[in-house]
Amino acid sequence: MGAYCLHLGELEKSRRYSQLVLESESSPIFKCTAYLSLGNSYLLESYEKASDVLFKGLALAQQEKHVQLITICKDTINFLNNFWGKEPPFLDFDSDRFNDRSEVAFYYIRRHNFAESKKILDSIAPEDLPNIDKAYYYYYKGLITRDVNDFSKSVYFCKRAGDLS
Repeated sequence: MGAYCLHLGELEKSRRYSQLVLESESSPIFKCTAYLSLGNSYLLESYEKASDVLFKGLALAQQEKHVQLITICKDTINFLNNFWGKEPPFLDFDSDRFNDRSEVAFYYIRRHNFAESKKILDSIAPEDLPNIDKAYYYYYKGLITRDVNDFSKSVYFCKRAGDLS
């Protein structure tokens, strides 16, 4: 429920539902998901709060050896750190996975190394990506090009992915 409310942009409701899961006798996997929702709800507001709960979620995912949740937690922690201008702890500069490549591109953008970021983005075929990944791709591209069309495409694909109400 916390993730659903977050999806709708209802941050306070999302936080309340996530907190209820954390205070309940829920499974560690449900609690990890609640930590992720809680962390995502603080992502743009508070580095400290988001980081704290995301690392708690990562610890639970690692304890449960849940590979998919470990990956999601690490990806989110990397984005959080990039967004706040801090060093992302789990960047994989050698990965072929889109999330890793796009996060490395964002890392270079945040450090004003636009040439390196552009090289990475130019090596990605956006037409092969799911809509939410296309949204990030065009957002990062827009940060480099400053072209309103790239930002418009980002919003378009974000809406198509269902991430904006």
